Amino acid sequence: HIELEIQSKPVLTTHAPTQSLVKTGQPLWEEIARPTGSFLVSVQEDLRKQSEAFHSEIQEYALYALGAQGKQIRPMLFGLSMLAAKSQDSKLSGESIDRILEDGIKVASIIEMVHLATLAHDDILDDADIRRGKPTLARKWGNEMAVLLGDCLFACALERAALLENPFVFRKLAVATRRVCFGEALQAHQRLGFTMKWGEYLEVISSKTAELFALSCELGGYSGNASETDRRALADFGMSLGVAYQMFDDCVDLFGSERQAGKSLRTDLEKGKLTLPTLLILNEADPKVAGSLLKDLKNVDSCGVDSIVQRLLDLGALQRSVEEILSRLKGAEKSLTPLADSVGKERLIEISHYVARQTQDLRV
Repeated sequence: HIELEIQSKPVLTTHAPTQSLVKTGQPLWEEIARPTGSFLVSVQEDLRKQSEAFHSEIQEYALYALGAQGKQIRPMLFGLSMLAAKSQDSKLSGESIDRILEDGIKVASIIEMVHLATLAHDDILDDADIRRGKPTLARKWGNEMAVLLGDCLFACALERAALLENPFVFRKLAVATRRVCFGEALQAHQRLGFTMKWGEYLEVISSKTAELFALSCELGGYSGNASETDRRALADFGMSLGVAYQMFDDCVDLFGSERQAGKSLRTDLEKGKLTLPTLLILNEADPKVAGSLLKDLKNVDSCGVDSIVQRLLDLGALQRSVEEILSRLKGAEKSLTPLADSVGKERLIEISHYVARQTQDLRV
């Protein structure tokens, strides 16, 4: 069972870590990332510099949070969407690509700062010890500091957005940040209630995860002067991809390996959070089976996490989850139909394919 191998390592160059299980002839992550390699480095450097705006006494905390770059999938989506909007030439030179992407560095950095703020808070809620192979902020310096630093990152992100003096970008960033926070609050409200419905689950993951995927794609397209139709197509792609990605992450939490994921797992079950695999079985299984499973979920301490995970496997939760994720990824690719062919569009589709392969590999 594997998570995206690049999760615990920063994409600092176009030579990003690759997944050993990728079959010959299929695009490797380093190839997908290549057009945005220099852009990702610039975004990471911009984030590092933001720690200098913090008071000297707390710069260490800020640098730890802002330097915890993983896949950088949101900046990558931003850059590729910008290229999809700006260029119809799939053979652009590296120099011209870098020049096109330069104007988007600040906006992509702001979006990533919002994401990093959510991670600081998420790890507290999940009582997680590890994030990207390192101790979480909360584990290293305590919950109080992690909460306050997350708040600071949110505030700094919105301040930077206001300084761009672009009402469209600022409004989009502010609305997305609100939706992310509301999604987290709704999920926290549902914990241990075990009453979450399918529509509520989709609302939560669309807000807390997929919203920033969609925002990255839409603002990337906007920065590339995309038409309104193309911006909408890019946003729809990001939303569908983000939903699929969170569903994949739900499966990793239950069926993955902490060593390969680089973060604490099984936290969803321990915290009474209903996610894709459990919801599918509760909604689709025989009522007696679903009732029995629900009873176990409410008594996870006495039943044991491992036994519940095995039961979910026996009930076909992983297979059904894989089917659901692959269906969402197909929908994401279909969203890009209005866009003309370009290197950006090609790489966006390849990201979808990559997540699909990682999802399928969970069954190995």
